[in-house]
Order: sequence, then structure tokens, then C-alpha cells
Amino acid sequence: MAIEGIGLIAFLIAGLIIYLPVAFGARALIISTLLGASAALIVTALGGASIPPAHVLLGALCIRMFREKYGWVAIAHRCAFSEPGFWFLLTCVTALLSAYFFPRFFEGKVDVYSVARDYAGFGYGVSPLMPVSGNITQSFYLVGDLLCFLIFANLAQNRTTYQYLARSFCICALVNIAFAALDIATWATGTADLMLFVRNASYRMLNDADIGGFKRIVGSFSEASAFAYVTIGLYAFTFRLWLDEHHSMLSGFAAAVSFLLLLLSTSTTAYVALALLVLMQLVNLTYLVLRNQASQRGVFVLVLFPLVTLTLILTVLLFPSIGTIFQDLIETTLFNKLGSQSGVERGDWNKQAIEAFFATSGVGVGLGSIRTSSFLIAVVSNIGIVGSFFCAAFLLILLFGRYGYADDPHVSSIKSAARSACLALVTAGSISGSFIDLGLPFYIYAGILAGPYQQNQQSKSFHKKTSRLTK
Repeated sequence: MAIEGIGLIAFLIAGLIIYLPVAFGARALIISTLLGASAALIVTALGGASIPPAHVLLGALCIRMFREKYGWVAIAHRCAFSEPGFWFLLTCVTALLSAYFFPRFFEGKVDVYSVARDYAGFGYGVSPLMPVSGNITQSFYLVGDLLCFLIFANLAQNRTTYQYLARSFCICALVNIAFAALDIATWATGTADLMLFVRNASYRMLNDADIGGFKRIVGSFSEASAFAYVTIGLYAFTFRLWLDEHHSMLSGFAAAVSFLLLLLSTSTTAYVALALLVLMQLVNLTYLVLRNQASQRGVFVLVLFPLVTLTLILTVLLFPSIGTIFQDLIETTLFNKLGSQSGVERGDWNKQAIEAFFATSGVGVGLGSIRTSSFLIAVVSNIGIVGSFFCAAFLLILLFGRYGYADDPHVSSIKSAARSACLALVTAGSISGSFIDLGLPFYIYAGILAGPYQQNQQSKSFHKKTSRLTK
């Protein structure tokens, strides 16, 4: 095991998290999720697997929470049968059992695209199913997801905390924009080596690619799709905050620039997920307008959208050279994507995963045993029908449960922003996600969305016992 330079910084911050108020740890963890191409630790015993700084800070935040007298009680409360955490816990238990037993039970009987780093280079070749390091690393990440979700679901209990977490994500969006600017600037000036400090993970780094002269924006991540995945969540969250006039200057700027970066990212994930997200936003705004419940900004966006679309069409018609540039970009990233080397490779991953699902009679090959290019296919192929049922129950209850509070529109709007971000990330993950792990940002949003904020006497008493956690 080797500690990297950025790992030393991560451990220093982790030490502060253990002794400083929880608010510091929560914000530090949110911002650290941007370090997607960084490794605090390199575990050589697992084929050079990288432990991101965010997971080091998550571990420290867990220690900080459990140091509190009622920390364990509060965490357990989030796993009650009526809570989304109950179904996510069942998903994790099923996945962890599958990671150990399924690769051994079906060993050699199924062919998979392994995620093992010591197998066919980085594991992109077809090989017989067998226990691999991916079973361990993906189990580690999923346990981290569960703890992250439960911690933030417990933290989100009052208006002050909700507003603090909302502002933290706005700051995170600004930091993401800064990393994107650095990525573009260092690429343009030939000084990309300056960012090696945050690009030290043992992944393939695709930070110097371009399409038709457009830089593939990766920011602080290893590839454009990873950058797009996190950015679309930040855009969805900050845009909804702006609509509801929360931190208007901060959220509005963050949403506008994040949207622009997604358009310039040249990522297929960004374009498809953004198109679906914008469609959902327009449908929702139309519904609110028809019910006379839309805000002034919502009406403004609904009126402005067709005007902007018409302006873009006229620009392309009046300036054919600009239209040609964008036509080539769209054809390369969307229409010709399936025929590209990357598209064919990802298509093979999904095809093999589906075949493995049926070859195991719907049982699955085990968490971390197979690589896919869709979160949905990853779930069914890794943990089978039973695990998929638990996962679907968690997502449906989380995303479509009632979390609005008429007596506190501030909390309701922040929860709506979290719901929008969760929907955006599930959509993006379903397009290009390689694993069951949706990433720590998703589970932080999910925790904010599932936070209790109940005003009956019993919940007040419970909050009184645990309120020190958010101070």
C-alpha cells in the first residue's frame, strides 16, 4: 500500500474532520467528490486499486458521527422499514453476499468482461468468471455508499442544515467549474502535467483527447463521461435552486456555467442525459404553469426556451460554417458513437453482461465480477433478480416518495433540487455507468432527499437528542 501526495492532504483533512464540527466534514466530503481521478492510497495487494480521497474523508466523517452519543441510534433510525434506507441496506447485503459466493459458484461456467486489473491488462478482455479484486473493491465502494447515504439522511433534519448543504453543493459546482477551466487552459498551453497531482489514480487517463478541435473536457476526472456525470448532477441541483430563488446569484451562475460546460464537453453521456433532463424539466414546468403553481422564473424559462431554440436554428442557417462544425460534433458524439471503437467496446460489455445474466438463470455473477456500460444492466447482471428488486424498490421510494413540506417551502425546494439531481444521475448512469456504484454524490443527494424533517412531537424529541450532530 502506497500513500500518494494528495493522500497526505486527505489524511490531514480527515484528522480535522474527526475533531471539528460535523458541518466541516460534510462540506469537505462534498467538495472532495470532485477528485475523481485522484488516489489517496494505491493498494498494490488488489492489483493497484485506487482509494479516492473522498473515501478517506468519508471514513473520518463516520468516526466523527459515531463518536456522538446518539450516532448509532440515529443511523439505525434511517434503516427503519418505512425508510428508503431499509431497501438500500437489503440491496447492499445482497450485493456483498453475491460478491463472495456467486463468482465461486459459477466459476469457469460463464464468460465475462472482468474488471480485474491483473487480468488482460486492465480487464477489458473476455475471461472465465472467477473471484477477482473487483469483488473486493466494489464491495468497499458500496459499503461506503450506504454509510454516506445514512449519514447525510441523518444530518438533514432542520432548515439550517438543509441550507448549509445546499450552499455546499453550490460551492462544489464552482470548484468543478474552476477545475474545468484549468483542464482547458493547461491543454491549450501544453502544460497538462501541472494537473498530474490530482490525476494520479491507476485508471486510464483520457485527458488530452479532442473531437473536431473541441477539447474533451474532463476537469478533475479521468475522462469526459465521468466529468459529465458529476456535472449534470450539479447542474440539476443548482438550476432547481435558482428556480426557487435559493442563493440566486450563486446557484444561477453555477447552473448556467455548468450547462455550458456540458454542451462543450463533447461527451455522449452529457448530451443524451442533458436532453432527457431538459425534457423532464420542461414537462414539469408546463405542468406547474397549467396548475398556476409555477414561479416567475419557471414561466420565464418556459417562454425563453423556444426563443433560444429558434435563435440557434437561425444562427446555423445564416452561418453555414458554424452549422457544419456543430453537425460534425453531433455526428461524432451521437450518431457515429455506436460504430466507434469505444461504442463497439461498450456494446460488447453490455451484450456479454446480458448473456451472463441468462447463463446464471437470473442469479447474477456477483458484485464487481463484470464490466458493463449501463447502470441498469450492471444491476441485473451483478446481483440478479433479487438484488435488482431491492435496488428498484430503493430508487422508486426515494425518487417518487413524498418529501415536500408545505409549512417550509425552503426545505421543500432543496429536497426538490436533490430529487432532480438524483434523477439526472440515474439517467446518466443508465447511459454509461460501468458499475452498480452510482458514486458518493448520488448518495449525498439521496440522503438530503430522504432526510426526515418531521414536525410532530416524537420527531422533535428525537431531533433534540441528535441535534448536536449538525452543530
